[in-house]
Amino acid sequence: MQKQAKILILEDDPYFVYPIRCHLEKAGYEITVMDIMKNLEASQEMIFQYSPNIILCDIKMQPTGFEILKVIKNHTQLRFIPFIFLTGVESLPDQVRAYLGGVDDFIIKPIEKDVLLAKITSILNRQANLESAIYLDALTQIYNRRFFEKELARQINLHRRHKDKFTLAMLDLDHFKSINDTFGHSLGDLALIGFTRFIQSQIRSTDIFSRWGGEEFVLIMERSDKLGAVKTLENILNNLLNEVLVRANDQDIKISFSAGVAQFPDDGTNYKELIDAADKATYRAKTSGRSQVKYAE
Repeated sequence: MQKQAKILILEDDPYFVYPIRCHLEKAGYEITVMDIMKNLEASQEMIFQYSPNIILCDIKMQPTGFEILKVIKNHTQLRFIPFIFLTGVESLPDQVRAYLGGVDDFIIKPIEKDVLLAKITSILNRQANLESAIYLDALTQIYNRRFFEKELARQINLHRRHKDKFTLAMLDLDHFKSINDTFGHSLGDLALIGFTRFIQSQIRSTDIFSRWGGEEFVLIMERSDKLGAVKTLENILNNLLNEVLVRANDQDIKISFSAGVAQFPDDGTNYKELIDAADKATYRAKTSGRSQVKYAE
C-alpha cells in the first residue's frame, strides 16, 4: 500500500524552486513543479489528475496563492490535500486570511530546507494516519469503498482526458456464506484476509484493489482492455484454485470467485454505467455456474 509521496510545488520562479526540489527528491519524495496558468479551471483539472499528497504554493503569483487556495478548497476531492503557503512576507492579516481559507501551514522565505522537510514529513505522517482511518478496510487493510468511489471518478477523468481505456472488474467470492456457516466468522475473516493478500500478489502495482463490501471486491486496471483483463483474471482464478488460503480442522479451505469486467469508455462513460455493466457481467458469471469471468455485453 505504501507509495512514494507526491509533492506538487506551485511556483513561477525556477531559480527559487530548484534547490528545494533537489532537497526533497533526495529525501525520497516525487516532485512536480507547476507554473499555474491563468485558467484556474484547467489548472484545477491538472492538479486533480496528478493527485498530489501535499501542495506547496507561493502566495505572490498570478493568479495569487489565495485564489489558488480557494479553488483547491472548493474542489470536492482536492480540498483535503494538505496545503502549505510559501511567502517572503510574514503578514499577520495574510496568515489569518490563509488559515481561515484552509491553509495548513506557512513557510517563510528564505526557506530553511530542513525545517521545510520536517514540516512536510510531519504533515504527511498525520495525513497518512487520517487516510488509513478513512480509506482502508479495517479487516483486510486494502482500500475500502469510500476510496474506490473517489479513485474511480479520478480514473474516469484521467482516461477521458488521455482518450485511453481502463477496465473495472467486480469479484464476488463463491459460496462464501457456507464457509462462515460451517467454520465460523473468525475463520471466514481469515479467508478474506488470505484472499486479499493473494490477489495483491497477482496484480500490478498500478492496479487499484478495494473491498466493495462483504465478500465483494473491485479492481481497477489502468490502461487495460477488457479482453486482456478477462485473461488476467482467468489466470488469477486458476492460480487461486490451487491455493490453500486457510485450514480448519485439518481441512483445506479453498476459495473461488465469479467476476465481471467492464471497459471505459465502451461499456460506460460515467461511474454508474461502469458499475452497472460490471455488476451485470458478474451476475452472468454467477448464474452460468460460478468460478468464471464474464465481460460486459
